[in-house]
Amino acid sequence: MEKIYKIAIAICLAISILLFPVSVLLTATGLILTGTLAMVIHITESAGEAIDRPVLFVFLGEDGRSFVIRNIGNAAASGIHVSVVPSNLEYIIERIDADGEEKTDCGQLIGKNRVIIEYADEAGKRYSKSEDLRFEDDCEYDPTKPMIPIFK
Repeated sequence: MEKIYKIAIAICLAISILLFPVSVLLTATGLILTGTLAMVIHITESAGEAIDRPVLFVFLGEDGRSFVIRNIGNAAASGIHVSVVPSNLEYIIERIDADGEEKTDCGQLIGKNRVIIEYADEAGKRYSKSEDLRFEDDCEYDPTKPMIPIFK
């Protein structure tokens, strides 16, 4: 956390404590606002780590003999190693750009297997992901889907 942010939080905290003789309600309000400011600063500083990161999403192709890897992140993924278990298939893909996809033909029906993906971002940080291989319609990824179902 930068020094200016620490100073701003300390000033807000000092003002909140100085308001205690005036009113407990004003003190509580000041502490809530100070906490909110601290959370906003923390989220803002840590957002840079999550923004420029590749996120790979895998699903079966229409024919069931291929799979598609889609990069739904904001950075390119490189050095992608894909293992399809228990079919004993391994593939290496050099690079998938942000919002890009790569279709890989397996030459055989692969069905619902488990896929293990290992990849790196542009800075060289390694990521690993393991998920079941399903058709695109059956996959769980939907950025507009609410976490708690409202209507059934």
